[in-house]
Amino acid sequence: MREKLTDSELIDKIKNGFQPAYAELINRHKNYAFTLANRILNNREEAEEAAQDAFMKVFSQINTFNAESKFTTW
Repeated sequence: MREKLTDSELIDKIKNGFQPAYAELINRHKNYAFTLANRILNNREEAEEAAQDAFMKVFSQINTFNAESKFTTW
């Protein structure tokens, strides 16, 4: 049985070039990101776009994550 990695472990893998870890991180948090964006924007299409934009920014800035906070608050 495969052990479930923490968000910090996934991020470490992403930082080391293991891109499948990014897909796992997105799958783990995509519903939360969409729900939060939808509550703020009150528009499904805009919320989907905002969540996607947030994950694109995460990917471009992943090297700045230092695990002092939870991934979801970063």
